[in-house]
Amino acid sequence: MNSHQELFGGNIPQDVTGKQGENAIFIVYGLKQSDNTIKQVKDLCNFSALIRSMRNRFPEMQFSCTIGFGADAWKQLFPEQGNPKELKTFETIKGAKYTAVSTPGDILLHIRAKQMGLCFEFASIIDEKLKGVVDSIDETHGFRYMDGKAI
Repeated sequence: MNSHQELFGGNIPQDVTGKQGENAIFIVYGLKQSDNTIKQVKDLCNFSALIRSMRNRFPEMQFSCTIGFGADAWKQLFPEQGNPKELKTFETIKGAKYTAVSTPGDILLHIRAKQMGLCFEFASIIDEKLKGVVDSIDETHGFRYMDGKAI
């Protein structure tokens, strides 16, 4: 097993993809150039205890959170790990009808739970832990509407 697999739990898919959620927050951050950036972000990478705490306090809420890193951020944060084979800078994809634009971002958080309040609570914890070392680029809230469509 190589080191990035060990860091992120091997090839086992994270449970955020295992079941649909009713509420979600997607947050994109950009890294600031500061003396504390790398340390604070790496400290956040060990957030499994935070997730366990939320799940233990609210077991019926199906809470989950996944973190992802952009290619440039990965190189800056984990130079000793080497690049994962599939990780590259996202480029614009033009289709016949739609275009997926290339957007900035170094860190993506995908937070899900049965109640939006829990998503907000966890997002505020993450914001506090990353205070001063990131800029918020985008925050999108999703929810399952009354007709039951998944987010």
